Amino acid sequence: MNFKHVPIEDHSSYSNLIFSIQYFAPVDQLGLIEENKKSLRLYDALNLHYVNEITFQKCTINCVCFIPQYFAFAILGSDKHLYFYSSDDLKLVRKVQLPENQNEIVYYSSKKMLLSFGITGLIYGWDMEQVFSEEFGNLMKDNKQTYGHILSPNTPL
Repeated sequence: MNFKHVPIEDHSSYSNLIFSIQYFAPVDQLGLIEENKKSLRLYDALNLHYVNEITFQKCTINCVCFIPQYFAFAILGSDKHLYFYSSDDLKLVRKVQLPENQNEIVYYSSKKMLLSFGITGLIYGWDMEQVFSEEFGNLMKDNKQTYGHILSPNTPL
């Protein structure tokens, strides 16, 4: 294997070991989650300069993915919620309660569907057009629980 030295270094200080790092191509940023899983730190992918971070006080981050059609970070929290933050200003735009704790999320862009799953084996499908609709936003404001669709092995996407 050949490695190329890159003269860019991250001079940030970390309070924990790095748990994961992801590249979010549509916004050309790197996302770093420390082992305590309390924050998503964002860096400019070109020069590795710190940009901003999303921090959680009452839960940890289980998983993160990017929803390019809505320029939003989807963050799966350990408190049975899905959080959606705008990539422009990192403001919370949606918070969705989950029916059970989920461990992982994956975005299926051609269907505009976010899939979430956990240790029970159930897979939930979240239609992003519906989640980002005004009607869905109003349901969240009224604190009404809205669950995704449970997908079975025979469910067409």
